[in-house]
Amino acid sequence: MPKHTDVRVYAHCTKPSSKYPAGAVTVFALNVNTQHRAILKFPDKLANQVVDIYHLTPVGPDGLVSDVVALNNKTLELVDDWTLPDLHPVTRSAQDGIALPPTTYMFMVFPHAEAKECMT
Repeated sequence: MPKHTDVRVYAHCTKPSSKYPAGAVTVFALNVNTQHRAILKFPDKLANQVVDIYHLTPVGPDGLVSDVVALNNKTLELVDDWTLPDLHPVTRSAQDGIALPPTTYMFMVFPHAEAKECMT
């Protein structure tokens, strides 16, 4: 079981776009523990919603400082020297919590959070 200091979680308003409306919330979580996963649980308002997960995993032996990263188990490669590929989330329910494996991080977007602080 990871110690509380092994998992860092931050939340902020998601920038409104054609994909995410005003009021959406992005949660960033990082598990620096090298052996144990963490289970992220959310309050009922968020747990009863779908969440878009962008799970980033280091590729290779360098762990969190690796130069190569996979998004939802697919290695990311630049389109050219400056262009990122399209980033596609995995969408699922947050009801049972979200598992955060060791030495990984993820962005979770709750598109229907309707956080009043994020409506403007």
